[in-house]
Amino acid sequence: MAEGKFTLGGALRGFGMVAVLSAAFGGSVLLGKRTKPMRNLCSLLEKDNVVERAEPSGELPVHVSFNQSGWRGPAQEPARQEAQELFTAPYNSDDLYEATSIIFSEAANQSELNRKVITRGILNRVKSGDYKDTIMGVLYDPNAFSCIKDKKNPNYSLTRKLKEMNGYEKMVFRECGENVKSVLDGERLGVPREDEIVAYHDVSVKIGDLRKKEKYWRELEEVYRNDRLIFYVPKTSGGSEK
Repeated sequence: MAEGKFTLGGALRGFGMVAVLSAAFGGSVLLGKRTKPMRNLCSLLEKDNVVERAEPSGELPVHVSFNQSGWRGPAQEPARQEAQELFTAPYNSDDLYEATSIIFSEAANQSELNRKVITRGILNRVKSGDYKDTIMGVLYDPNAFSCIKDKKNPNYSLTRKLKEMNGYEKMVFRECGENVKSVLDGERLGVPREDEIVAYHDVSVKIGDLRKKEKYWRELEEVYRNDRLIFYVPKTSGGSEK
């Protein structure tokens, strides 16, 4: 949602998340280019066999998420009617698998709530009119998620089947899939202005540093934080932030 390119554990010029903060901002992704066929998420979710517990492959990088790629200006503030149903977008098995892959790659080490709020942010971008209008379009907006082009992200490589998942990784991937599906099906999470959240970053990242580099972040205001992540919505007219 800002102009120019972004380097946000996925932060973006259309919805991004910078991988490692120092690596944030920049790069592009070609939607549809995959070196391996996508596996069926549904089959993974349906497996009930007990999995062997093993250590996940490596630590995930610190991510500043939801870049600004494709943003065309500050969104108008929608009427907040908490009692209404949340927006949902049509999705198929490919959308579910790819969204799960992104959440697994970006937030495998996050809480269930954080995974779900990130997923809600994807849907909010779909409905906003400022980003692509499909789930797949938002996921593959240039610079939206750093894991797509981050060669050092071990979890994204697993989702491309470049390496076999161990039992523990399969379990976490399945959990991510369940978290994603519940939000795609309309689950309400109970966080402030959850129908407006479009960006987030790790608590270790300073918003002032992001705003110095990208106008995108200057158009957002903090709306919710926990001990791991800080989430943002488009600023309301006349809104201010510390």
